[in-house]
Amino acid sequence: MNTYILGAGFSMTAKYPSGNVLNQTFFKKVENRLLRQSSGEWQWDDYDAATSNNGRLNYDHINISYLLSELIEVFQREQYTPFDYEEFYDWLTLGNTENKIPQICKNVNQRLKKDNYHSAHSFKNPGRNEYSTILECYQYLIADLLYRPYEREDKYSLYMPFIKDILDHQKTHIYSLNHDLLVEYLFARSGIAYSDGFSDFESNIVDNQGNELSVFKNKYEKETRLYKLHGSVDYYQFSEMNNTNGIYYDTDNKWIFKPLNYLSKHGATLINPATKEVLQHFNYHGGIIPQFLTGKRKIDLIPKHFFYKNLYESFIESLATTERIVIIGYSYRDVHVNQLIKDCIDKRECTIVNINLM
Repeated sequence: MNTYILGAGFSMTAKYPSGNVLNQTFFKKVENRLLRQSSGEWQWDDYDAATSNNGRLNYDHINISYLLSELIEVFQREQYTPFDYEEFYDWLTLGNTENKIPQICKNVNQRLKKDNYHSAHSFKNPGRNEYSTILECYQYLIADLLYRPYEREDKYSLYMPFIKDILDHQKTHIYSLNHDLLVEYLFARSGIAYSDGFSDFESNIVDNQGNELSVFKNKYEKETRLYKLHGSVDYYQFSEMNNTNGIYYDTDNKWIFKPLNYLSKHGATLINPATKEVLQHFNYHGGIIPQFLTGKRKIDLIPKHFFYKNLYESFIESLATTERIVIIGYSYRDVHVNQLIKDCIDKRECTIVNINLM
C-alpha cells in the first residue's frame, strides 16, 4: 500500500495561503474589512460590489470587526510573541477570554465613537453572545481564505507527478492535514475515483428538495482513499435536537455531511431513511459553520469527536501496514502526527520519501 501525508506546502504550490500568510492577514487591522451575510456567515470584504453591499446590511460587520481587532491587540500584549492565528484561537477558547469581553467591548465602543460611527454600532450589555459570535466569525474567516481556488488550474501540471504516482499504485491512502479542496479538484480534473468515507446511499440527511446528502459513514469502497485528518471547509455538522415544552436541547447524535450547494447547506433535514419521515426539519445555527480543527490543541480534541477519532484510527492502521510513506510539504509542527510517524518507523521498516516544498 502507498500512503501520502500532505501538509500546507502541498497546497502552497497552487498559491494557497501558508500559515504565515494567515497570520499576516489577521494581524493587519481588520476593522471594517469584514462582511456578515443574512445567513449569519462571515466573509472578508474583498469580493464583488453586490456581495459587499449585502454583507453590510447590518451593524455587526462593523462592531465585530473592531472587536476582533481589539482582541488580537489584547492577545499580543499578553503573549509578547509573533502573532500566530492558531495560538490566538486557543487563547480565545482557553484564555478566560469570555470574561474579558464586557471590558473589551467598552474599549471598542470608545474606538467606534472616536471613528464617528453611529451609536447603533455600539455594544449594549455585551457578554456571551458577542463571545460566541467572535468564535463563529473567526472560523468562517479562516474557511473563506481556504475555500478559494487560487491558482490550482494554472498550476495543475505541477501536480502531475503526484497524480501519476497515484495512478501507478493500485492502493493509495492520502492523509491530508489541509482544509482546502485542492486534492478533490486534482482528482476530479484527473478522473480519479476515490472514497472519502462519505456516502449518500440511504442517507438520513436530505436537502429541502429531498436530495440525499453525503454523510460520513467511515466506509471506503475505492482503493484510492482521502482522509482529511483535521476536517475540511466543505464539511458541516448536523445535530439532533430534542424538543421539550417548546425548548430545544442538543443531543449526542451528530452527523458530518457535505451539502450540494448553498441551499442544501441551509436546508439540511433529518429523516428516517427507511420511511422518509421527517424527524427534524432544521439544523441549528452552528451547523452551517465549516467543520475543521483550528488551534494547537488538536491532540486533545481528536479523541472527543467521533469524526476525527475515526480518521485517526484509520491513519494508525495505514501506518501499521503501508510499504511506502510519501510526505509532501509537511513542516512537522503537529506533535500528534509526528508521534504516529515515529511509532511507525520504530516498529517496522518501510520506505519514507520526504518532499519539502516550503
